[in-house]
Amino acid sequence: MFASLTNITLQPSTARTTTLHFKARKGDNRHPTCGSHKIFEKPIDHSILLFGRTSKGETTKMTIPLHTITSFRATFNPFSRSARPCRLLLSLLRNPSTTPASSPTHIDIQVTQLPRHSTQLPEMTVGFRGGKEVKLEVGKNQMKIGDVIEELARVGRSIEREQTLKG
Repeated sequence: MFASLTNITLQPSTARTTTLHFKARKGDNRHPTCGSHKIFEKPIDHSILLFGRTSKGETTKMTIPLHTITSFRATFNPFSRSARPCRLLLSLLRNPSTTPASSPTHIDIQVTQLPRHSTQLPEMTVGFRGGKEVKLEVGKNQMKIGDVIEELARVGRSIEREQTLKG
């Protein structure tokens, strides 16, 4: 029913709506103009909505609350296969709603790109509201993008829950 995250591209169309395009299987409804992509339009309130598979092969629906993320630091070799989750997450976080400093969902993004032949493994550090930081050693743990999104969504939801309890 769902495609893997390898086929997903996220395109912000307006401030409140995000369009997800991914390759459709035969027999599914096709995109009216090009015929090869399925379209889902969902109103999203400052979050990223993804359908994908974790490393365990489970199909999941994942939402990251963007307003809980304050900073993103990554160090990776862009040519390395193990750096794929870093590149994908960076492309999802760097969008028009998170770029301006005046935006309530502004994310401070710092990326260190390693040389092409570097053997250092990729890693990410994501800072959340309230000073909580999560360091993900993507290369060492051989994480996929689904695992990274799942971990960030779990922490983001717990921080969101704490904020609603405080009032």
